[in-house]
Amino acid sequence: MRKTVAIFSLLLFACSAQKQGVVDSVSLTSECPKNAKCTIELIKNKGITLKKDDFGRDYYELSESAATNVIKYEFSRIVKGDIQDGGYREEVIFEIEQNPDAIVLTDTSLQNIKMLYGRFCFCKGQTGYYKVGQGALHINGTKTERAGLLEFEISEVPQVTKSFAFQLK
Repeated sequence: MRKTVAIFSLLLFACSAQKQGVVDSVSLTSECPKNAKCTIELIKNKGITLKKDDFGRDYYELSESAATNVIKYEFSRIVKGDIQDGGYREEVIFEIEQNPDAIVLTDTSLQNIKMLYGRFCFCKGQTGYYKVGQGALHINGTKTERAGLLEFEISEVPQVTKSFAFQLK
């Protein structure tokens, strides 16, 4: 009898701990260009608050959110040696629901998920964050595994990253 209660309790705990369909991880499925490092991160229970600095430039802050997670993709060029001002980094950040259904967003509707593109380099006047208003995000799959693809363009500055694919589990 004790064994049965213990096993039942263990199963009950395991089932309640696994929320069906909630995203727990993200992985990059597209290739990264040579001489670069690409990463993708899921920041759980966070949302994006869009802000403007004193010069009217966009930036963001992360805030607590029980309803959303944040996905952050980063491309960093690998610099040989100690070349000063040789660093180059791009970032794409957006928020998704904790338990997303299929998502298809295009162009200006990408701002529904507060998508930003960041470019950081020694490129005078061409660094900082920009709102993404041209492109498409597709996420589809089952409740336990979803595939995503983002394709986008920024008209304000040159960019290396124009698309990436990822998987949510």
